[in-house]
Amino acid sequence: MYNQLTGEDQISQLPDDILASILSWLTLKEAILTSLLSTRWRYLWTHITRLDFHLPRKEETNGKRDRGHLSQNEKLRHVNRVNRVLDLHRSHFLEKFRIALPLDREGYHCELDKWIKFVLSRKVRALEIDLTEPSRRRRRRRRRNHRIQQYTLPLNWTSNSSSFSASFFNALKSLSLKFVGVDDQMAKSFLSSCPMLEHLSIQGSSQLKNLQITGPSLKLKKLEIRDIVKISIQLCNVEHLESFTSRDTRCEEWVLENVPSLVHIDVDPLIMCSGIPDFITRMSERLLNQLVELNLKIPQLDVETVFERYYSKFPKMEKLRVLKLDVLSTSESILLSFAALFNASPYLRKFVMQIEWAPYESMTDANRLTAFQYACCPANEHLKTVKFGGYSHRLSEFEFAVHLLTYAVALEEFIVDTRISEDSNKRHPKHRLRRQFERVTPQGVKLVIL
Repeated sequence: MYNQLTGEDQISQLPDDILASILSWLTLKEAILTSLLSTRWRYLWTHITRLDFHLPRKEETNGKRDRGHLSQNEKLRHVNRVNRVLDLHRSHFLEKFRIALPLDREGYHCELDKWIKFVLSRKVRALEIDLTEPSRRRRRRRRRNHRIQQYTLPLNWTSNSSSFSASFFNALKSLSLKFVGVDDQMAKSFLSSCPMLEHLSIQGSSQLKNLQITGPSLKLKKLEIRDIVKISIQLCNVEHLESFTSRDTRCEEWVLENVPSLVHIDVDPLIMCSGIPDFITRMSERLLNQLVELNLKIPQLDVETVFERYYSKFPKMEKLRVLKLDVLSTSESILLSFAALFNASPYLRKFVMQIEWAPYESMTDANRLTAFQYACCPANEHLKTVKFGGYSHRLSEFEFAVHLLTYAVALEEFIVDTRISEDSNKRHPKHRLRRQFERVTPQGVKLVIL
């Protein structure tokens, strides 16, 4: 801040700790550049409490045939940059440390050990290690990641016999490990060594097979498991857990018992054996009654099972406020199961649906949808927002949309997103779709066509 009347630089007069706090919210490059302002600013950046080392966007999309792949020289340049910054860093405390570089080869494991030991000695609160390759090769590597020697955190750091001070883990509140080798024992050790840990995220580990989290003393509030080939998950007596996410993970067994604070669940199809009905009916009635947000991604749904066995058996979810469904379906009758979920969620306020129709659709009795007419669903006086994604101008979709507009008597906004189907949009221009929906949209409802 520059005072034009006195000609003084007022911001430079602030105490060092305040200036360092301000610089911590800049990118690392921007913070270092402030050293050029004056001698007063030369070393202020060395006291910042947030360090984020990641690939610049231009390197993630550098136009090469193998986009984002770094040569050994480029990796070495990034390693040297991290070493220089840590050598100059002077703060005794770190709010956050993030390393997002493709350094999973064995030649860099010693460097990673050194960096992590450094930041833990600074009593870091949020630690993220992301060794994902930002290229198209990542998808191929993910399929064979069980054959790659992943970087593994030294287990002896968390053991009682380690000379590494256990107090270094006391401040850790958030831990995110992406494509880092974490086995069952290490996960257990981290949970016992980090008494303040609130957020744990593990992605792409080839060693994690059985994750058991138990104990009322744990502070864990958010758990994320992603890209695991095969795993069993048991969450028992975790009193503070509020959010559980499992994506792109084949869960052979899952147990959720006595998790009284759990209000958000986000799971994909691989955690379920028989789709939405099986997943919901296997949860305890107490757990269903405490959920506030439920996100489900399902590649296929056994529609006949839903219609014949589960329609009237969905347990009530009276606290559910947000429902998000991402579905790949082979049959238009899937819309019936959505109606069943509405019936079980009388106080729903927001519904988001993303649907994609598989090219190998099964034969569907079209009269079945028409005959059903969604008459079994009572009016919902709480639903405010509906988003219909993947709309492809089918008659069954329009009938379902009309049902939603009728069913939600307090609706404020209705969004129809057709962007997933460009060919369909050429045959059905948006202005024609808008006129079609305006005829059935109640007065006072905001209609949005994307």
